[in-house]
Formats: sequence, structure tokens, C-alpha cells
Amino acid sequence: ESLRLFDDEATLKRVEGLQAVMKEVGNQFAALEHVGDVRTLGGIWAIELVVDRGSRQIFEPPNGPGWRIAQALWDQGIWVRPLHNVLYLVPPYCTSPAELRRVFEVLYSEVRKRTHFEE
Repeated sequence: ESLRLFDDEATLKRVEGLQAVMKEVGNQFAALEHVGDVRTLGGIWAIELVVDRGSRQIFEPPNGPGWRIAQALWDQGIWVRPLHNVLYLVPPYCTSPAELRRVFEVLYSEVRKRTHFEE
């Protein structure tokens, strides 16, 4: 039944649309001062938070800004997963490209706001 739903609802085609949005926003995030790397793999998107992009020095504690960003998004009903100095986003397959773009707008704002603090 699950496989039939995948076919009937063109799930894989919808996932391709989500992957396109993930790739589309990568450069915007990569340009931020405290972003060391932006990665996508299938339906997984990740951003590495660093003190200094050149040296790849990470924050102390490493999960400090990631947890602050995650909490701000959780408070808005958006689920991201902070692990060490990396934030992961794995949107459900039922997410629309427009919804995912909105998630990235909120995430971008929070990354900019919450990585600029006294170290």
C-alpha cells in the first residue's frame, strides 16, 4: 500500500522539488560569516556553524549556537536537528517547495541573528 501511495502521489517527483530548493539556498547560507559548509544529500540538508570560516574553528561549546537556533525554530514549529556544530534539516516528503522556502527564510534569519554574540 505504501508503494502504491508513492506512485499515486508522485512522491519521488515531489522530493526532487524539495532537493532543488535545498540546492538553491545553499549559496545564500554559504555566504554567511559563521557558516563553514553547507551540504545536501538526497533529502538531507546540513549547515556547519563555525567561529571562523578560514580556520574552521568551532564555537565553544560546539553546539552553543546550534541549540539557540534550533530552539528559536522549534518555538516557531520548525524542526531542525542540532548535532555538535552542525544543524540538520530533513523535511517531510509532504512539504511543499513554498513551505520549504519559508523554513529556509526563518532559518537564515536565525543563523544571522544567533551566531553574532560575544565569544
